[in-house]
Amino acid sequence: MKHTIIKKTLAATLAMTLFTGCVDGIEESTSYSSSSVGTKNDTLSIVKTITPKGFIVFWTKNAGSYGEVIYTDNLSKERGNGYPLTSNSTGVMTMPCTMVSSDSSGAKFSCEPSNVSYTKSIYLQTGVQYKWLVNYGFDHEKGEVEAVMTYQGDGSITVE
Repeated sequence: MKHTIIKKTLAATLAMTLFTGCVDGIEESTSYSSSSVGTKNDTLSIVKTITPKGFIVFWTKNAGSYGEVIYTDNLSKERGNGYPLTSNSTGVMTMPCTMVSSDSSGAKFSCEPSNVSYTKSIYLQTGVQYKWLVNYGFDHEKGEVEAVMTYQGDGSITVE
């Protein structure tokens, strides 16, 4: 299963590179498969990019009901710090995020979800661990944490 996820992530990265020219280099790739919440069994992976500085979120959505990818520094928050990627339909969604500004207190990223025509903004505070996971339905039933991201304060992020 993990081999399939990595193949999908690499294929999507290649397709994104050819289609948009946005990904000049990949510094680190972290792929995860979420555990099943009901029958959804979605996958979520994050690929950190070197140029431009940022990351790409890949979400394979297997259930046709409403779902959202959230990032949070507090898992008790219903929708976390934000839900930059949402969908009502199944499919593979991507969201390349590019750092647009940073300072010692944090970094702002501009993100382009593949399933809408507008951008989303994400702000990460320095040294704070943000968990990435899928939120299902209007009751916001959370899946498992799939990645942990931290802005280091020096213009770089780590993805675990």
